[in-house]
Amino acid sequence: RKERKEKGFKHKATQRMSIRVSVNQSDVHINVHLNSSSSSSLSSQQRNTSTSSASSVNSQNIQNINVDNKQKQVTNTSTTPAPTQPHAESGGLAPSQLVASSQEVAVAAQNPIPTVANAPGSTEAAADKNDANLVQMVQSAVENTEEAQEEKPKAPPAPSKVPQYTPPGEGSDKESATSGGTAHILPEERKNASFSSEALMHFLDGGPEMTKKRRFILSPTKGTDASDKYNWDRTQVLKHHIKHFYEVHEDFWDNYKPTRQEVAWMMESAMFSGSLMNHYGLFLPTIESQGNEQQREWWSARSRRMQIIGSYAQTELGHGSNVRGLQTIAEYDKSTQEFVMNTPTLRSIKWWPGTLGKVATHAVVYAQLLINNKEYGVHAFIMQLRDENHQPLKGIELGDLGSKLGDHGNDTGYMVLDNVRIPREYMLAKYNQVTPSGEYVKSPQSKQNAKLAYATMMFTRGTMVTCSGGYLSRAVTIATRYSCIRTQGFTDTSKGASFRSQEKKIIDYQVQRYRVLKQLAFAYAIKFTGRWMTNKFLEMERPAATPPADNLRPPTPPSGGPATATTTTGKRNNAADIERLGNLEALPEIAATSAGLKAFCTIFVSQGIEDCRKCCGGNGYLLSSGVASLAADYVWQTTAEGDFIILALQTARFLLKSLQTALSGKPVTGPVSYLSPLASGPSALKSSKPQPAKSSSQFHDPSYLLQLYQYASLVTVFNVGNSFQTSFSQSNKFDEAWNAHAIELVNAVRSHTLTFMLTNFVAALSEVRDEKVKNVLRRVCVLFGLVNVVEDASFIGVVNGEEVRMAREALIKVMEEIRGDAVALVDSFDIPDRVLNSAIGRFDGNVYEALYKEALKSPLNKVDPFIGYNEYLRPHLDLDILKRGNAKL
Repeated sequence: RKERKEKGFKHKATQRMSIRVSVNQSDVHINVHLNSSSSSSLSSQQRNTSTSSASSVNSQNIQNINVDNKQKQVTNTSTTPAPTQPHAESGGLAPSQLVASSQEVAVAAQNPIPTVANAPGSTEAAADKNDANLVQMVQSAVENTEEAQEEKPKAPPAPSKVPQYTPPGEGSDKESATSGGTAHILPEERKNASFSSEALMHFLDGGPEMTKKRRFILSPTKGTDASDKYNWDRTQVLKHHIKHFYEVHEDFWDNYKPTRQEVAWMMESAMFSGSLMNHYGLFLPTIESQGNEQQREWWSARSRRMQIIGSYAQTELGHGSNVRGLQTIAEYDKSTQEFVMNTPTLRSIKWWPGTLGKVATHAVVYAQLLINNKEYGVHAFIMQLRDENHQPLKGIELGDLGSKLGDHGNDTGYMVLDNVRIPREYMLAKYNQVTPSGEYVKSPQSKQNAKLAYATMMFTRGTMVTCSGGYLSRAVTIATRYSCIRTQGFTDTSKGASFRSQEKKIIDYQVQRYRVLKQLAFAYAIKFTGRWMTNKFLEMERPAATPPADNLRPPTPPSGGPATATTTTGKRNNAADIERLGNLEALPEIAATSAGLKAFCTIFVSQGIEDCRKCCGGNGYLLSSGVASLAADYVWQTTAEGDFIILALQTARFLLKSLQTALSGKPVTGPVSYLSPLASGPSALKSSKPQPAKSSSQFHDPSYLLQLYQYASLVTVFNVGNSFQTSFSQSNKFDEAWNAHAIELVNAVRSHTLTFMLTNFVAALSEVRDEKVKNVLRRVCVLFGLVNVVEDASFIGVVNGEEVRMAREALIKVMEEIRGDAVALVDSFDIPDRVLNSAIGRFDGNVYEALYKEALKSPLNKVDPFIGYNEYLRPHLDLDILKRGNAKL
């Protein structure tokens, strides 16, 4: 008090400040009263508080406190509150804004004011000393405030919470202030269906028992609410992905091993996709397929239980598809029996592996093996990346690549290696080993290693094909339901009609209907093609002596329930899968087919999801639509595990080889059986052409459409093969001739893929027993066939102008036939709302209520005015005009 008087402390007649100080994670509120008698007092309770907790704040520490307006919590009880300033940098602070952030005063806890325990008067002495320190701080702050009050204009109020509006209702048939009135629309659409959506669902799954199994696979996510994820940043997305992944899987590590089809169901229905999917999808299968028994015993069990987390580190900054050109080095040091791992150049650093950036503890690292400076090619090595505190080990630099277009739950990363040493036993050694003395030894099975290693990648690509249909199904479900609910334009366009007149559903506009139903047809075609992939893998995995079953769909689970489903056929072990292959000679055909299917199915799906998003208009652009985020999260699959152009050209090589086989008179079967007519020579191009259609009704026949497709592919492959052979004969340079025809080759693969997809669709029709289901699927099959006849350039010359006109006529008619079944067709995909996570694709059709609810969750709606308003917008506004409100001019 004496110090305050000596310095001539000035103040307003009545002021009261509340200072919040955080000490040792505890909040202490100290009220300081200033009155006209120039006295300052602390209540006894406040003195005791300041002695026990706030005494740690000494004068030196207090002088270093900066007021942080962003964390203010103010109690101001004066009858005439002082003007406020929003930020310290604006020229001073009012008393009601003296709030210190916990970070800024944390230093106070390090230098507490000493007290003498149990000494007479020690508490009182400490309180007096604190009085002086606190008053000194208050004096300085108030003097600054008074100067600001004299020199600065009155500032705007600080941001406050946004008022809560009346929340929307749960949906009803009548439009109101809280309802969009759309609850009746989708139920009415479902009544119009010509078939049972449940019956079609069972057919898609492979029977009622498989439907039960699929729903069981999805059951761990019941009750999970992911509606807030569209407002999360990347750190939150990754955190929730890890949390959710463990919650879903940890109960099944020891007693359940999913089949290949079940893994596909998991992937296409994931609610929090991200980092850990690489662990099970690539890291673990690589160990099991390329590790020896000891390595599998050590690493696999821990990997299955996720006690270690792995990444698949193959791609480099400068190398992707050209695996032979990888530049990461693994040089053997026989003096220590270790491999010395290095990324010697900028282009050699590992780049793009998922899980690598922040999550992985280990990685399978692909590197060039060097022994005594001799090159032995690319090999796979196990390497630990992070220690028990999840910090990178010595010589390893790890990081995330940064924000991507989508897939935000995946910490796509980079890795720099600087003389990192790993034991000799860490090279995966099932087929090749390095002895302690440095001798490179191949196992007896090494000759098959290349094919087996390729089979692993083939299985991965096949899974991506199988899943792609599921992703497009999600998008088209949203677009179809929303197109049936959203209205645009009046049905009664006569002059004088009321604005309350009935409006037209946007799906009843021809262009909208075509775009939506086209993607619906592609979704079904890709699903049936994915079924072929699954069945072919099952056929390959059987021993050669085992005859194929009549029905090659995924096996039905045991009746004992999910917990007992641990049979060998259900085990997802790529090493075991490969070793059970009955015919390795079939690998080239299936590998080439899977490459082409992966290339174009992912392209078709990526483009299809995006068009579904566009079909949903402005609301489709919202992440809460579910389809916008799906488009961004899926598109990476067109590049992953092989860029689609590279893979398409791999399939093109297979097509030209098959073409030569056919021209030589040898039989060609399977996906390229359409080349068989060429056994009689090039003249077959004319003789094998389908007869021209005489009416549009012929284009409603799936078998006729398949003939057109097969002939189109035959002509396309023959023409590009003949052109390539001519160029190669002239230059005798394969690579130059190949590159000169690359565009034509890719188009030939596209034609081949579409033919193969239609082949599988037509084959699926023959398996349907329910006539009503068969009829609706036949229409969808016809629609798929007609879309490409009308759009695809490979049909130029295959059909003439008049046939194109008839095909378009048939296309319009079949769309009208499918229209009443559209909602039931997407219902048959049986995608739960929690998986769709879409405000506009809900099963109940209450889209407007959902859109409004999602809008209220926006982080921007948590405070008004917005952050930055005072600094950047307010100085430019005409505040006098704004004070008028909507007053009369």
